[in-house]
Amino acid sequence: MRTLLSLIFIVLVAGGWIGNIVKLCQADFEAPYKTELIRVGSIFIAPVGVVIGWMDIGEENEPKILEAKTKLKVKGHPERKG
Repeated sequence: MRTLLSLIFIVLVAGGWIGNIVKLCQADFEAPYKTELIRVGSIFIAPVGVVIGWMDIGEENEPKILEAKTKLKVKGHPERKG
């Protein structure tokens, strides 16, 4: 049981640190450089890198907002005609 827990711990730690490096390689390296600086620093500070590797920071996953071309007509709305 102890061996299994140790193996799970090692996989989680290695996965976080390697995930941090992968996410750094996929970064755009355009201003602002917040994400890149945090990821580079956390590679050299391994305990921080393990945690940061599992997180999405900066503009990596900002949602793209699409604007609707038409307005919703709701009963009682001031722009509603008729």
